[in-house]
Amino acid sequence: DYGKYAGPIFDISTNNGGMYLEGDPSKPGNIPNFVAYEASYANPDHFVWNLEHEYVHYLDGRFDLYGGFGHPTEKVVWWSEGI
Repeated sequence: DYGKYAGPIFDISTNNGGMYLEGDPSKPGNIPNFVAYEASYANPDHFVWNLEHEYVHYLDGRFDLYGGFGHPTEKVVWWSEGI
């Protein structure tokens, strides 16, 4: 249950469709994660979109962007949420 457990386990807000957690790639042993869930209120196309959307955040964070999502030199919300 995303709404019940994602906040306490990952310390994230759950008022969304999922979250990509990069961590700190400069630290040895860092493991990025993404958390997605199946929204009971959405149509079947949304389920695939949600997984795809969070996976694209993962790929973007691993291979395209420097620093974290809120890194001061990276104003990237328009880029990464538009994908």
